[in-house]
Amino acid sequence: MGDAGGAQVRPGGPSASPQARDLKFLGSGARAKQEVEKEFDLKPEQAEYHLALLEKALVVEGSEGIYGITATGRLYLEKVEARR
Repeated sequence: MGDAGGAQVRPGGPSASPQARDLKFLGSGARAKQEVEKEFDLKPEQAEYHLALLEKALVVEGSEGIYGITATGRLYLEKVEARR
């Protein structure tokens, strides 16, 4: 995702984990996997990996390549990420 000198600031701030940034991005509306790839400059397999982790954590749901935040994911953003 870029070197430290030229890193872009993305949703969630520069110190947020890739999954937290992805979750915040998906919190603004359901997105196609390709949108996640483009937003975070990820290869398809990288996006799949991050989205799979979020699905296993039950904070994101995916169907036919479209991903959206779950109620659990929204609570995580409100209660945990808001404190960072």
